[in-house]
Amino acid sequence: MTSKIMQMALKQVAKQPITNYFNHSNQNLRFVWGHIRPHLTVRVDITEQKGMIRVERNNTVIFIAQKKTMFRIKSRLDWVHYEPIDLATNINNDTIEHYYFTQLNDPNSYPNDWARLQEEYDMKTYYANRVGRQIDHIDNI
Repeated sequence: MTSKIMQMALKQVAKQPITNYFNHSNQNLRFVWGHIRPHLTVRVDITEQKGMIRVERNNTVIFIAQKKTMFRIKSRLDWVHYEPIDLATNINNDTIEHYYFTQLNDPNSYPNDWARLQEEYDMKTYYANRVGRQIDHIDNI
């Protein structure tokens, strides 16, 4: 049985709101995150990395661009369009990879047209191997 002080401390932790604040001097990053944060109901690890927002949740890392509504998963090469509410909902539900593949076909996403197909294959293989994932047929759409 835990002590009364420990029980009170656990209750206080449970009452704390999920803030997910991102305090950074770059206003573009704060502005982008400000549209996503109100819809999140889970805690995520947020950092700034090379002018992008790096969001990590359950070993899934995504990068969010600072000036466009685009994001990508760490092990994927292509950037896709997102809606802030949909992105937050999929982060909450841990279905970010499914959302990523759905958004690949979105008309607002960049087209996946490479002039040099061998270069595309090499880059996608490199990105997959970097995180320890085998390349699959989805990479070669």
